[in-house]
Amino acid sequence: LLEWFFGFKAAAALGTTVWMALWWILRPVNISVTAFVPIGVNALFDLIPMQHVISQYFSEIIVLLFGADLVCLTWATTGLDKRLAIKTLCCIGTSLRQQIAVWLLVATVLSIFLPNVVVCTILVPVAVSMLQFIGEENIKNSKLAVPILLAIVWGAGIGGAANLVAISYLEKLTGQEFMYIDWVVRFLPLLVLVLLLNLFFLFHLPVPVKRLAGTSEYFKEMYAQLGTIRLGEKISLVLFAAATLLAFIRPLYAGWLPALKPAYVFLIMGLLAFTFEDEDGKALLTWEFAEKGVMWGMLFLFAGGLALGSLVTETGAALKMAEAITLLPLTGGLETVFAFTLFSTVLTEISSNTA
Repeated sequence: LLEWFFGFKAAAALGTTVWMALWWILRPVNISVTAFVPIGVNALFDLIPMQHVISQYFSEIIVLLFGADLVCLTWATTGLDKRLAIKTLCCIGTSLRQQIAVWLLVATVLSIFLPNVVVCTILVPVAVSMLQFIGEENIKNSKLAVPILLAIVWGAGIGGAANLVAISYLEKLTGQEFMYIDWVVRFLPLLVLVLLLNLFFLFHLPVPVKRLAGTSEYFKEMYAQLGTIRLGEKISLVLFAAATLLAFIRPLYAGWLPALKPAYVFLIMGLLAFTFEDEDGKALLTWEFAEKGVMWGMLFLFAGGLALGSLVTETGAALKMAEAITLLPLTGGLETVFAFTLFSTVLTEISSNTA
């Protein structure tokens, strides 16, 4: 039926989508393994030029994620990640609502710069240790843990690298570079709205207490144990701040350095991390640590989603689906926004955000 309506190549691309979605849900193999299915399918059926598939596995977006990964790995080697998180949490009062708001805000801000998996890796252990400190030993059955852990997870999902994928596709489809600063200006009001809606829901979850005594002192004591900021942490912070700043002020130097896009800025800063030493004379980042620390699976997952996108787009499947959507009674108003939102939300429940 699919072949009759879409044609063989487009139907094969959609079949690959279904195949990958099933493997992402049922997980007969690791989800990173699923990312390589487009290569195998295209090798068998020659749906599009193979170079168009292979190139997605080290495309500009993957270079960006890899470079950002290298830069942020120095946060772990120097302890900067923990310092920044705990310093922010020192501002928390005893109110449970304030707790929820700060955890959500910290997770959201970090997720703009870091992969959501990394954000959860940094914040969840801190949150669990705080809950145990105030007597919540059984985290699994703790009602206090629910809003705080949800705040972290939802906050980590509000930002995230899916934005980078969207920018990448906008550039590909329009043939023009889309500046990060433009994206932030348009995206920030919506981010704030989503943040407030999440906060409203979390505030109305049933909880056994309204205040958590001692948490502010707990974080202040934890921060004091870290001591003064060290040389390695300072270098790590400078590398990250420089990469982020250069990414956002690109309109100022794009005319002089047209090839120096944010992806390559982050990669250069990541490479520089291997050349610096911390206060003990140790390398800020070693390849042995990078091999273990870089989220290779996440990079492959993103690449697989991009490769799948190439199959769906270049075989004409996307165009056919677009034609089908135009048959719906959508006028471009609220119902159109709702239809796309519902469609993408359902898809993200059965596949990766990138796909």
